[in-house]
Amino acid sequence: MKQSQLIGAIVALAALVFVVTFAMNYLGGGGTTAPIQDGTTPTRAPLTLTFPTRQYPEFYPIECETHHVGAHDFWFSNDNGEEDVKIGLFNKSCKCSNVRVFVTSPAARDDYLAGVTAAVFSLALTPDGALASLGSLACHLDRVEKGSAGTELPQTQTNEHVVVPAGHVGWVRLFWNRERSGREILSAGFWMDRRSTSAQVVLEARVLAHDPMRFAKAIAVPTLREDDLPYKTSLVIWSSTRPQLDFKVKVISSRSNPSSDPLVVGTPVRLSPEECLALEEKNNQPEAKGEVNPEGSVLSAYRVPVTLQRVSADGTPFDLGPFRRLLSVSQGDEEPVTVQVSGRVNGAVEAAGEAQGMAVNLGPFASSKGAKRRMTLETGLPDAKLEFDRTRTPGYLTGTFVGPVREEKRGEGTSERKLRVWRLQIEVLPNKANGPFPRREDPTYEDSAVYLKLTQPGKPARAIRIAVEGVANDG
Repeated sequence: MKQSQLIGAIVALAALVFVVTFAMNYLGGGGTTAPIQDGTTPTRAPLTLTFPTRQYPEFYPIECETHHVGAHDFWFSNDNGEEDVKIGLFNKSCKCSNVRVFVTSPAARDDYLAGVTAAVFSLALTPDGALASLGSLACHLDRVEKGSAGTELPQTQTNEHVVVPAGHVGWVRLFWNRERSGREILSAGFWMDRRSTSAQVVLEARVLAHDPMRFAKAIAVPTLREDDLPYKTSLVIWSSTRPQLDFKVKVISSRSNPSSDPLVVGTPVRLSPEECLALEEKNNQPEAKGEVNPEGSVLSAYRVPVTLQRVSADGTPFDLGPFRRLLSVSQGDEEPVTVQVSGRVNGAVEAAGEAQGMAVNLGPFASSKGAKRRMTLETGLPDAKLEFDRTRTPGYLTGTFVGPVREEKRGEGTSERKLRVWRLQIEVLPNKANGPFPRREDPTYEDSAVYLKLTQPGKPARAIRIAVEGVANDG
């Protein structure tokens, strides 16, 4: 946690305690007598507890981590003279896991206030001792809590409740355990003195839950030519809840030999405090919100280098045409998360007259019949050969060359080019595909493409990838 955040935490807490103290000492009791005009016996209005704060925080939400228990305390006092007050749970939002009520004596309250005062003065005199100040404050709060009786309030139709003795103070603790990231308002309504048909007091905690590791789920690479390789990009991973991370990023490769993969992930580099602050400011700009909302603080961050090599360690060239590759990001025993790296590398072979380039959209079709589409491929390499690569193409796809390769001339005079031209038929085999493709997180359909091999005498084979998408319906 940054020094400024520590200072802000103590100042905010001190302000809250001031409000509590003020309310406890100066706010009147809730027990009043309803005015009666006809001379009958007056009916006493329900007694209530004094809550200085019913919504917290006022502006920016409490940041917490998913799948971890979080909580916030709402302080109260019983200012009803010599009257005890009952408090019970009327209802709570489904996002609020449980509610517990703590009651303590005024003496314990005074001990806690003394601790707050000492912590704030310590911080003012020695700002570098912020951690020690917070530690001292935590000790005082721990002593107060040990002297109180915490009782969980079930949400039932019974009259279960906690009695707050006259002149006593305490707090309501709202618990949560968020399964998904994002903003949420957690609320609980309470009845007091006697159960009624509606909540007399509603407490709300605004939270912003984060996954422990945060990062974009996709890296978009601009269109490149072979000569632009190697190309370097990066994946930034950060945490809003942890001061450091221990994770692994690796390439999910279809190649049995990792040294044959020209997509390379480097060693993560930790960002400096200044870089973390700059990232936090960038993430919280309105225009930063996209598929993944990056809002929130940045306690730690890392930059993971990702390089598209022209050739791999063993000489295997990078795929030409559109590409879609996956990275695996994992931490400890947690389930790995995939990041898609996609783009296009233009090379010696191009698709003639295809608006989508090296890609085919088959649209919807009956799975029982399959689907076919022909396309024209051309290259200016006079000795180039193309062949279908069965080993890299998914089983539901196939590619067949129709007729012999043709020699054609394009342009005139000095702009004249000689091309080799192929007709390729791409086919989804009958009863081999179902549903939309490609689709993420499904190994069969993630890399939906027909692969070809481009060979030239004396040179290593190069892979040509033709992306295929469509929807195989029943029937």
